[in-house]
Amino acid sequence: MASNSTLTINNTLSWCSAFCLGRVLSNWNGATNEPALTSANLTYQLLLGAPFVWPWNRNTVSITMDITHTDYTKAVSDWGYIEKCVITDPNGKAYELDIAPVLGQSTQAARPSKVAVQVDDNSGNITFRFMALPDVVYTAIVTYQKAAPLMSALTSTWAPIPDKYAYLYERIFLAHMYATFDYNKYLQELELGLRQAMALQTGLDDAAKNIFLEQFLRNARQSQKVGGRV
Repeated sequence: MASNSTLTINNTLSWCSAFCLGRVLSNWNGATNEPALTSANLTYQLLLGAPFVWPWNRNTVSITMDITHTDYTKAVSDWGYIEKCVITDPNGKAYELDIAPVLGQSTQAARPSKVAVQVDDNSGNITFRFMALPDVVYTAIVTYQKAAPLMSALTSTWAPIPDKYAYLYERIFLAHMYATFDYNKYLQELELGLRQAMALQTGLDDAAKNIFLEQFLRNARQSQKVGGRV
């Protein structure tokens, strides 16, 4: 079956050039593919990072737990960040765990209630720690969002973002292009793009969406002020 992600950075760049009035958007001052390539990666990593969750960017890893360990290391080459974790006991009863940023060691045996991504060695190995020490043999299913792979050329596609959601990255990428010559347009497009992306985040309440948007846009405005002073 054909991929649902066929559009490339070049496709998006061609669209953006019509709004940027002939300005140089790649190979500027002899820098190969720049600023387009890095801007594309910034856009890509933003949309595929927390707090955004997408059904087309989701994966799972299974862990067989025992009664002697709280830590379990799994090879997960596309690890981004954890969404959920559910454990199932020998009787088939399932329990969703709380996600913790980090956990201490536990020697008390009980049904685990928390899980943390304790160690990411940056080589594709993720260590999960459970609290408490499992009292029976459980099977854990960890659901996670995949990391954004680094795009290395303007011919790279925006996969796994489906073409039907191209508007998510087009607006934010255009914002980065505007940032090279008009910071007001940059802020306007950035806010529009982020609001469009946030509108699809059904797992976040309005308060969480507003906090993220305000913090991100505040940082962007602060960068504008610093740039203006320079």
